[in-house]
Amino acid sequence: MHRLVRTLQKRMNDAIVAPLALVGLLTLGCGPSWTVVRQDASSSLFGVQSIAVDPVQIENLRIGEKSEAEWLAKKKPEQQLSWEADKAALDQRFFQGIAESLKAKNIRLLREGNYPGVPHVRAVISRIEPGFYGGIVNAPAEVDVTLQVIQGNAVSREITYQSKGLDFSLGGRVRVAAKQAGFIAAKYLETQVALR
Repeated sequence: MHRLVRTLQKRMNDAIVAPLALVGLLTLGCGPSWTVVRQDASSSLFGVQSIAVDPVQIENLRIGEKSEAEWLAKKKPEQQLSWEADKAALDQRFFQGIAESLKAKNIRLLREGNYPGVPHVRAVISRIEPGFYGGIVNAPAEVDVTLQVIQGNAVSREITYQSKGLDFSLGGRVRVAAKQAGFIAAKYLETQVALR
């Protein structure tokens, strides 16, 4: 019985997440979904063939309107452990989104190493709106991202955007939103690498 329930949940999850991902990708084609904070005219990514992707950073995180500490204080110990696993998955899903989007673009993505002379991309997450799943009525998780491009030792480009994810659980919603954040980051990088 438990296995049947898990299979049904997986199928329902696929039925919800796939259309949402498609809508997200179609939205990307309707114009930039980010706000440019900084773009130094003296730097260029045109023709770059390799980009290093730094681990996702979480800074001064707010969950909805609360600090992470306030939000966690009301959670059971097992929920707190689950949340730590959810946060750890953000980096993997963000990278997965970038990698899938740039796969056919001849841009090599580098991880976990020191790559002097190669631009670095750093995603900083500052707020997560948890969303909810209530059967018929649902709200996606929202993740606020600041994406920085570091060239040399300085931030040469910086954008902000929000990604969304819908799923049955908070962890699932956050993971979907993190992958969507990777898609958006890749779309931005494509525009910068192709600029003349």
